[in-house]
Amino acid sequence: MINGEAALRVVRIAPDEAKSSVVPQMIQARGLPGSVAKGDTEQRGVQLRTVSAQKRTSFEFLHFLQPFFTNKAKDLPPVAALSDGAKGLQIAWANGDKEFVLLNGKGANIESNAARLIFREDKSGNWKRLIFQNSNFVTTEEKQIFQSPESISASFRITEAKQLSGNTESSKNTLMKLVIPILPKTLKINGKTVKFNFEKSSKTLSFELPAGKNLVEAE
Repeated sequence: MINGEAALRVVRIAPDEAKSSVVPQMIQARGLPGSVAKGDTEQRGVQLRTVSAQKRTSFEFLHFLQPFFTNKAKDLPPVAALSDGAKGLQIAWANGDKEFVLLNGKGANIESNAARLIFREDKSGNWKRLIFQNSNFVTTEEKQIFQSPESISASFRITEAKQLSGNTESSKNTLMKLVIPILPKTLKINGKTVKFNFEKSSKTLSFELPAGKNLVEAE
């Protein structure tokens, strides 16, 4: 969907059998005083319409959206649906990173009990982004990445400066274990320095995570 020098890339992942088209976006304009609901119908831009080719009582639509400049179209990363029956998609970024979006929390050699999960790793196999909803474990290639006795939701990333930053939410206090590709010197929760344990051999960071919403930072 192009707008001058900018565009929105829309890649449909599901359903497989569907037809997509760009059609006029028609709205009813406001009418005269006393009849505001009786204005003329006019076009306001366009919309993307996707219609399934099969008749069903329910559908699950999955799209990948990416804004970009039209002169950079050749640099757009390949996007594909996951195989082996997993629900989600895979993105192959230009810098060699791979990112997986898992709608049922597992697939692409990633296992978890999360409702949703996003995992991004670099060319060396170190993770850079980890987002999950309601889970107490995440493994990749049969290696434990995250573990907790209590189910939590979290969004973590490893910054370019090799620092850990993330937000968590849980209903109870819990012991959290997270494998990270950095050697932390300090750990802060909501801006306050807290105690932690770090096993160098497994690169596992362990600490007590309070209930509620928390900002977790390690450097």
